[in-house]
Amino acid sequence: MQESELQAIAKACRYSFIPNELGYCGARDFSKLFVSFINEPKEEKAEEVKNALRTFTSEQAYIELIAEHHSLPVFDARPIEAYWLGSELLEGISKDEIKNLINEKFRTLPESVRAKKIAGLPAKAFIHHSFHVLYIEFITQKLPAIVPNLDKCLIGWGKVKGEKKGKFEIKGIELFKEAGELKLVEKIKMIENPFSLSLKKGSLVSVHWDNAVEEITEKQMKSLKKYTLKNMELANSVR
Repeated sequence: MQESELQAIAKACRYSFIPNELGYCGARDFSKLFVSFINEPKEEKAEEVKNALRTFTSEQAYIELIAEHHSLPVFDARPIEAYWLGSELLEGISKDEIKNLINEKFRTLPESVRAKKIAGLPAKAFIHHSFHVLYIEFITQKLPAIVPNLDKCLIGWGKVKGEKKGKFEIKGIELFKEAGELKLVEKIKMIENPFSLSLKKGSLVSVHWDNAVEEITEKQMKSLKKYTLKNMELANSVR
């Protein structure tokens, strides 16, 4: 197994870790396994970790579709990056493919809800993580789709202002609702640092459930913002 595949699996673990630790996603608690693999991505652990990630029903369904459409392995860095942070790989996924995804993979949703989500799809949609959070609004029954939960589940972004007692102070974003529409506002916030990232003032970071996930580039942040805003526009169009 190449180092690039091990790092891709580790990236998937980073974004899956917090919702799993909170008990929202995954068949059981894989947090210790994920942290171990993130810290030391070894080939002998890879299959166990991949099997754990396969139990994350929604994210795997999206990543598998992106990978299949582009004839890539599921645990390749490119479809994983496209789902969590966004990339041009999202541009080619057809409306029919997304319809089939909702119908076939999200059967925990009532048929009427699936039909409504399919009916609201535009000619072009983007199956970034924000699509699942803002448009599908979860498939789990473990937490309600209220704005504070949607906000925390979104992959956010921010610029590091400083570090205090092991946490990062960032200029980040917050989702809120005004006059029936979802909007984003910049906000100074403190976030946890579960993976002991070494970030400097001015570093860009992705955020999930108020936790720093990884340092990102300007290009990655622009892509993350682009697809989040597109899916917020989609969600607002059907409210």
